[in-house]
Amino acid sequence: RSTATVDLTGWSLSDDPLTPGEQVLSGGIISGGVMPITLTTFGIDNDGDAIYLFDAANTLRDSVVFGPFPDGYSIGRAGSPATWQLCDPTHAAVPNTPARMSDSSQIIINEWLSAGGIRYNEDWVELANFAAFPASLTGMILTDARFGTPVAFPALSFIGGNGFVKLLADGNT
Repeated sequence: RSTATVDLTGWSLSDDPLTPGEQVLSGGIISGGVMPITLTTFGIDNDGDAIYLFDAANTLRDSVVFGPFPDGYSIGRAGSPATWQLCDPTHAAVPNTPARMSDSSQIIINEWLSAGGIRYNEDWVELANFAAFPASLTGMILTDARFGTPVAFPALSFIGGNGFVKLLADGNT
């Protein structure tokens, strides 16, 4: 968020904080704007993931970790101060545009399956959002309250408007 020219030669992106250099940034120089990047050496998806930015000395400079989010949206820094939010995609545009959001009151447990047998390999739970716009799952907890410690949805977790999220009951948080 500066008009200064910055040399990013040797900087890299990764989806793992322990493996800098997975994708070295080409182009090197950014001047008062943004640098769109096409990931070629690793992929991220909207089921939940992370991106880490390293400088040429492999020092972690920035990162974002996110949970599920709906198709057709991006995660971007918006507002002042620039906080990570669900955004409408604005490829190579500044500033990012926060997405229109619904509150979380319309999120419900819509369906669940236990002991799926031959048809399904794992048990699962489906959450649905009956509101017209995306809603945040951040901090919500889904638990059977009988086994282990409940785990909250991570920051930057969303469910689309009139959408759903399928959660596998495989013990992997």
